[in-house]
Amino acid sequence: MHINQNYLTSIKRLPLMSVLFAWGLISLLMGCSKDKEDASKPTTLTLVTSADYPPFEFMRSSQIVGLDIDVATAITQELGLLLHVQDMNFSGLIPALTTGRADFAMAGLTVTPERAQNVEFSDVYFQPALAILAREDAPITNIAALAGKRIGAQLGSTMEQFAKEQATQMQGITLTSLNRNPDLVQELKVGRLDAVLLEAAQASAFAQVSPDLVFSILPKAIAGYAIAFPKDSPWVPKFNEAIARLRAEGKLQAIETEWLTVEKEPLHD
Repeated sequence: MHINQNYLTSIKRLPLMSVLFAWGLISLLMGCSKDKEDASKPTTLTLVTSADYPPFEFMRSSQIVGLDIDVATAITQELGLLLHVQDMNFSGLIPALTTGRADFAMAGLTVTPERAQNVEFSDVYFQPALAILAREDAPITNIAALAGKRIGAQLGSTMEQFAKEQATQMQGITLTSLNRNPDLVQELKVGRLDAVLLEAAQASAFAQVSPDLVFSILPKAIAGYAIAFPKDSPWVPKFNEAIARLRAEGKLQAIETEWLTVEKEPLHD
């Protein structure tokens, strides 16, 4: 009896084809299961900050804590997200966003035209005040008294910009800009600086741990603190909605009350 060779070949292929089909089906089901599993996991966002700015962000027992960190945590929890916090120099925050190494930045950032060219900002979540930190034996209580003084400010900060503006209006101001505020405070304590410009709550925090330092709050208002994002970030409107809800629920005020301990009244020129 003659048997068609093609028929035999097709029979021999059946088990292999069945195995391949089954394997493909299993792989497809596993892929779908993995996709569902991944989709169910909360998204983790990376926050970059400069942890030298108490009480907004600073190191405590090897952990980054502070007002900004609590605000970021409250917002991400409100949105069902996980938060990863990374410390770096203040001057590196905007580059970290523009190069895609972080999802957002918080470090007492104010909205300026220069920054707005490179990043996007959320709505304001905190309105700061400006203060002068000086030695107790040589206090500086108003803007006019900055004339002829050696002033320190954090590199790239609003305080540095304010100091530069004052230097154009008053004679004899020498400005020193450093990456980290504790370094500026140390320069002040050893006498190489006469004053350091800081946010009022931060000046209070430094004065509390150094009795030889005093601070004066300036009446000049500065722009509020906002969260910075890469350009065209989809998180900006979602964060704005979360900020509005947290403010309406009183949670932002509760965080401020917990961290801000400024007790001195503003001094006038």
